[in-house]
Amino acid sequence: MNNGFFLSIFFLIISANSYTTAQSFYTEGVLEDLDFITGVSVGKIDQQLKDDGLDTEFLETAVALKLIDAGINVDITGTGENNNYKSVVSSPELVIVINSVKDDVYNLYILAVNLVLLEDVKLLRSDKTVRSATWQAGISAIIPADKTSKIKQPLKELCDIFINDYLKENPEQ
Repeated sequence: MNNGFFLSIFFLIISANSYTTAQSFYTEGVLEDLDFITGVSVGKIDQQLKDDGLDTEFLETAVALKLIDAGINVDITGTGENNNYKSVVSSPELVIVINSVKDDVYNLYILAVNLVLLEDVKLLRSDKTVRSATWQAGISAIIPADKTSKIKQPLKELCDIFINDYLKENPEQ
């Protein structure tokens, strides 16, 4: 048997269950008293993914509205069409990070999707303020290249994890 056969079987098995289990990584207490998020943005993504139709403004707006629906204050003036604040460092900011590899033979994208809360953090050792991830969650996914909108499902799972972690530390919300 050739490698192409095994690769085909591998992709068939994976496409039946095209998302892995999402996990969050953060230190307990970091989301406590988080009063607002200054915006939602999509980090740098592969141009090929954009060319295949990924709408970053839609993703930013969808995430911001999901958080707002959950009672989390989000400044949407820097989200979606109004996303002119990217050149300004704002804190805390929720960033969608998408790393992708396209398989042209099977017309699929293999994705690592992460949701990261970036904040300005003061280092105790030097009193210096740096931008750092204080919370993050990630998931892997495989989506058809002609259906990049399917990225919404794994992103929804990451939002749900953020909302659950946030509400655990801020039950009064």
